[in-house]
Amino acid sequence: MLPMDYQYGLSAWVYRILRTADAEFSRFLHDTGYQDGNKAFKFFTISELDLGAIRVWKDRKLFELKGDTFSFRIGFLIDRAYTEFVKGLFQRREGFIGDRFNGLDFEVQGVEALPAPVFGRTVRYRTLSPVFLSAKRPDGSVQHLHPGEHADVYAEHFLNNLREKRKVLRLHGEGGDISDREESWVFCLIQAERVRLVKVKPMEATATKKRACHMEFELTAPEDVHALAYDAGFGSENSWGCGMAEVVDISR
Repeated sequence: MLPMDYQYGLSAWVYRILRTADAEFSRFLHDTGYQDGNKAFKFFTISELDLGAIRVWKDRKLFELKGDTFSFRIGFLIDRAYTEFVKGLFQRREGFIGDRFNGLDFEVQGVEALPAPVFGRTVRYRTLSPVFLSAKRPDGSVQHLHPGEHADVYAEHFLNNLREKRKVLRLHGEGGDISDREESWVFCLIQAERVRLVKVKPMEATATKKRACHMEFELTAPEDVHALAYDAGFGSENSWGCGMAEVVDISR
């Protein structure tokens, strides 16, 4: 049996694997990230688990797996030359995802590196983990945004998040030349799908819930922005299992 709030445990397992390879880099990802003032980005993202056939116990907030395998994707904003190194990190690893009451012990049976898409300016995406975005209200409280309920504000924050990620890469000497006019960037919602409450640090007193949304959408932006978001995620809280997407269609 697997708790529905498994994202934090999955992310923590990924951090533990990274720590075995390079303790300094793992601490950088976990504690600091790529910073610009008071904002920090971790630049990796995780999909939801593909559990296959399951039984859902809504009252107990548990998934019961019918099979004995599951899969998921991890996206890293790293040089593709490190692909084989990263694959080796996760090969034959063992782990546990869950809480003190329920969970899954597992062993990694295989790791596959997916080829990077050849992006155009306009790309249609479908989320593999829900996108989380928030905005401050005038009274200082935080509003969790929904692409269908807060269309204009959502689009603004969605694009601003990408601009900030691109900017911080440049501040750290990465990301290449920026010459595109940002006003030509466009977010277009195709379909808002199910909402998911993502728990961060679910077993701690500081636990928080993030209202995130699955969706299909179209983004018009420079090709380097698509590559950044594909590897590092859309929206915020990417390293906690939000914002991974797959490519549905590419317009050249």
